[in-house]
Amino acid sequence: MNDTSKEVLETVVEIVENLETFSFDEHVKKTGLGFNACRDDNDEWIINFSLPKDEKLQAFLFRFRLFIQRNEPISFYNLRNLFSDSTLSGSWKNGVEAAIQSFEDYSKAYPIGIEKEFFGKLPTNGEVLDVVLNGGFGHTGLNPKYKHKRQTFQKWACDEIRGSVLFQIFTQIVLIIYQLLISISELCKIELENSKVIRSL
Repeated sequence: MNDTSKEVLETVVEIVENLETFSFDEHVKKTGLGFNACRDDNDEWIINFSLPKDEKLQAFLFRFRLFIQRNEPISFYNLRNLFSDSTLSGSWKNGVEAAIQSFEDYSKAYPIGIEKEFFGKLPTNGEVLDVVLNGGFGHTGLNPKYKHKRQTFQKWACDEIRGSVLFQIFTQIVLIIYQLLISISELCKIELENSKVIRSL
């Protein structure tokens, strides 16, 4: 594989292995799918997320979001750029393509079990992920680029019931996409290992 492909595959493995240290999926299994959420005296959300501590949540999401940012070479949106590398195996390309397609299909789908008018207009899984990450956790809304996302987040989470449902949906979305990332990382590990064997011959 060429140097660019090698660097991208190694970065995918490195970051996914880092995500695995947070035991996100194991913690969700123990605590159930979702958040406990309520507001404090200042009308701010207090969130018991499906991770042990808030700083771990922020660290997990900071790395996780790299895979869904359009400007990142390792994101779902850009991994297909490596398909032009003829030295990458067909099994890697087919496996990654299947994971990307699953991500795209899931992002366009709607959350299951939510009434159409619950959030005013039923958002897709991708919209929920984008709004909660960039309007709820990642940004204050002072940046004009993210202001509308912050406003949308505040609208969707306008009371305890809607807020709790929103956070439960978000947890499920993150968990499903995280599993896709693990599968991509495993494919990258195999491809990197095979490349070492080929170079040693």
